Amino acid sequence: NLSLNGAVVEGRTATSNALVFTVSVASNGEVMLDQLRAVVHPDTTDPDDSTSLTSDDLVTLTATTTDGDGDSVQATLNIGQNLVFEDDGPSISTTNEEPTLTVDETVLAINDTKSFAANF
Repeated sequence: NLSLNGAVVEGRTATSNALVFTVSVASNGEVMLDQLRAVVHPDTTDPDDSTSLTSDDLVTLTATTTDGDGDSVQATLNIGQNLVFEDDGPSISTTNEEPTLTVDETVLAINDTKSFAANF
């Protein structure tokens, strides 16, 4: 759910209304996207899936310029497609050099332990 809080666009969850991200604009025109919590991505099988605010005119930026005698003009730009949330899913790999655990069965009280932690 999107809403405008003063000059700040707020994106909130549909179920609990928790704040997910904000979009604001500084006086110099610099746009800031601040993500506060995870964004649900459409493809849950892709750890690099991205989503944006691509619907027409969902988030727009309007600039106004005024000359010395008070004449002004405005231009509006759809910036939603430029506000992108990339999923950065977890990944793990191994070294494929697992230690060998060996137990000598002649003396059953002697066990073997090794750490596999270095493989990750």
